[in-house]
Amino acid sequence: MAATPPGRRYAAMKSRAKNAPILSTPSSRTSLAVDARPAATFARYGLDASAFDVLATLLRSGPPYRITPAALARDAMISTSAVAQRLNKLQSQGLVNRESNPDDGRGTIVALTDAGKRLIETALVPHVETERAITEVLTAQEQSLLIGLLQRISVAAATPLPRIARRRP
Repeated sequence: MAATPPGRRYAAMKSRAKNAPILSTPSSRTSLAVDARPAATFARYGLDASAFDVLATLLRSGPPYRITPAALARDAMISTSAVAQRLNKLQSQGLVNRESNPDDGRGTIVALTDAGKRLIETALVPHVETERAITEVLTAQEQSLLIGLLQRISVAAATPLPRIARRRP
């Protein structure tokens, strides 16, 4: 039995998907547009989104503004290796320090420096204003609805797809 040519397989998949809603194009465009606004705000302070996230997480931890790298990874929903890369950059800029963890002789604690605290406190207000400017086009009810819908999409996107058995030609 001959294999189906790739062009025909694509046409068949496209035909089956014809009536399915296509979310990727508008969501990608929206994501890019929404991400660009805070990125411009962060850039005014010499930050990017990942650096802002680390500094803001440390600030949210409260005095003395210290947290373990593992907790930072969990709060930021990133890998520990990504945290290490971000911390290396922020430490070289004097915005965070790594200290020995008094509760775990092998571990470290990440601490916000005075310079890091000043920077994140300065950048935080314009960031919140940027977010408000983006969302103020929606009513409070629309904002609540959007949050709920995005949470549902996020859960669905993070859920593994069932394995589909491949048909053999």
